[in-house]
This record gives sequence, C-alpha cells and structure tokens, in this order.
Amino acid sequence: MSNENNPNKLDIFLHDIVNEVNDEIRSADEEFEQFIDSLSDSSNKYSDKEFLAEGGMKNIYRVKEKHTLRNVAMAQLKSTEHNKKKILSFLKEARITALLEHPNIVPVHEINQKDGLPYFTMKEIQGQTLGFILKKLKDKSYKFKKLYDLNALINIFIKVCDATAYAHSRNIVHLDLKPDNIHVGEFGEVLVIDWGLAKNLDEKIDSVEYLPEELDLKPQVTMDGMIKGTIGYMAPEQARGENSAKDKLTDIYSLGAILYSILALRAPYNDQDIIDALKLIGKGKYQPLTDKNDTPTALVSVVDRAMEPRKKDRYQSVEEIIEDVQLYLNGFATKAQEANFSQLLILFYKRNKAVCTSVLSFLIIFILATSFFIISLKNSEDKANKNAL
Repeated sequence: MSNENNPNKLDIFLHDIVNEVNDEIRSADEEFEQFIDSLSDSSNKYSDKEFLAEGGMKNIYRVKEKHTLRNVAMAQLKSTEHNKKKILSFLKEARITALLEHPNIVPVHEINQKDGLPYFTMKEIQGQTLGFILKKLKDKSYKFKKLYDLNALINIFIKVCDATAYAHSRNIVHLDLKPDNIHVGEFGEVLVIDWGLAKNLDEKIDSVEYLPEELDLKPQVTMDGMIKGTIGYMAPEQARGENSAKDKLTDIYSLGAILYSILALRAPYNDQDIIDALKLIGKGKYQPLTDKNDTPTALVSVVDRAMEPRKKDRYQSVEEIIEDVQLYLNGFATKAQEANFSQLLILFYKRNKAVCTSVLSFLIIFILATSFFIISLKNSEDKANKNAL
C-alpha cells in the first residue's frame, strides 16, 4: 500500500475481505488479492467533488484530474455501505466495467481509493438517459419528438445491442439493462452504464436467493442482494429468484423489454405491488403491444420473441436481434414476424415504391393504349363491313 508502516483502516479492511471471500469466488478470480493490495490512497489527485447522481450503493461526483485538467465522473461507495460484501461488489463492478472497452460502454479510467473509500473514475457523460427521453416523448414534448422519431430510437437500441453483444463475447452479462441505464450524449453517443449487477459467466454461479414477502418497493427499483434486477425489465428467471439460471438470454429478455418501452413509451408491466408484479413477470404476462395501431408489426414480433418466458424460445444471441431490427429498417420482414405472402408483397412495394409506381403507370398507359387500339380497330372493321354491304 502507499504507507506500509501506517496503513489506514480501509487498507486493513480491504485486505481482510480477501480472507473472508467465498472460496468459490476466490478460486474463480485468483488475481483479486493482488488487485486489492495494489490500491493506494489518491486523495490529492483530484479536485473537490461535485455531486451528480446517486446509485444503489454509490454516489457519482464530478471531479477534475489535476494533472490533465479534465473533468471525470467518480463513482464512490457510500459511507453507509462500508461493509465487506458491498465493498467486494463495488470493486467487482469496477473491474468488470474496466474489462469492457467498447464505443457504447462507458470507459473506466482508474480504480483506487480516496479518503478511506474505494472509487473508480469514468468518462463524464453529457446528455440524458433513454428513460428520460422516453418520458419526455410520453409527455408529448415537441423538442424531443423532433429529435427522436422511431428510427432514431431504433438506432439507439441497435447501439445498445452492439454493446451487449460485445459484453457477451467477453462472457459478461449486464443483468440490469433498462432505459435508465442507457445514456444518450449530446452528439449522438450511446453508452450502456451501471454494471453493478453484471456477472462474469466464467466465475462460479450465484446461489439462489429469494425475496422476502414483507418487502414492498415501487416498480423500477433495482434490487441487489435478493432477487436482482429492475421490475419491468427483469427476465422471468430473475423474478423467480433463479440466480443460477441468469445468462446471456436474460439480457436478451431485457433488450426486448427496452424495445417494448421504445414502442409503447411505458414499461412492459404496470406499476403495482411488487409481489404481484414479480408473479406476472415470472409467468411472462406483460401488457400486449397490439393496442397501438401505429406500432410496426415487425417490431412487435421482435419484442414478443425476445420476451418469451421460456429461454429456449427467445433469440439465442443478440446478433439475431440486431439482424431482425436491421431487416425492419431496410424494409424487409423480420424473421420473428413469419410474414405471409400478402405482407411480403406490401413490403416489396414499400421498398420499391418508385419503381413499382413507374411500372404500374406504364402498365396503365399500355392497357389504355391497347384498349384504344382494339376499339379503333374494331370500329374500322365495323365501318368496312358496313360499306361492303
């Protein structure tokens, strides 16, 4: 540590964690002890903190790096969460996020400690969350309706899928994908944030944990330590507390729920008692999208397939979702849609409207000209026959 002769309390506390971590976790991450030992007090590296936001177990601040003079966001564990389990979870989040270097995932600059609490710094993001954007659209904000039509929202969704597909390629799942964890920057940047519930599938699987019946939280609250996820966006296996069943298909369900929110401007489940909501989610009984006449059928089919209650019936990879959404954007039927001949014909016309219109116009002119020629020929023939008499 930075002061081996006089280690601070956190140094000792962090080191003690290693000796108390579950053997399965420690064996799955043999570098964790070295990582904790590498943390040093960086109290003088940053300027004073300016509060930005609050998460489940952390606060987000704006700080300035003194040596670069750039503003960065600092995530710091709340002092009220100063226990071994929370510190371990916080540092795991920092490490997982740091492993994911992708244009649509918020980059981590440093993991360390400051003033006796662990922290990690990230790029400071300007803009707003997708959740905020959807709320403004629901409130019929003219400014946001002008900026974010359906195609713009779908392109944001594809970038989220790209980030998720990359994480999955590293065998990491997010497990809390939702509009509030998608940040849209002022210049079109799209970043997936808050990897607090993320899991490295190469590590040992979590044990099953259950939600106590007396718990009564509002929907959309992220729950950590019991059933993990966010009401409205968690998969059925999460709602049932089956932590051992959480995998890439769990994220695919959440992506379907995000697309649902883009189309309906609401979460797939109504605000209600959390226990009732969890029962509905566990059975996959979300509100249907068919109540909106202007909702594209092709995208409804994508939502329905991604949000299938049984994992084997969902898309089996994020790339499959991206492929189907791209088919929609290019004017083709999605694979999930299973379009009939008439639907395919309509889509063909829409994709080739100019050509079809020209061909149709030519056919009409040809038919009219041919009809006129036949009528004229018939009249001439009748006239000739009449003169012959």
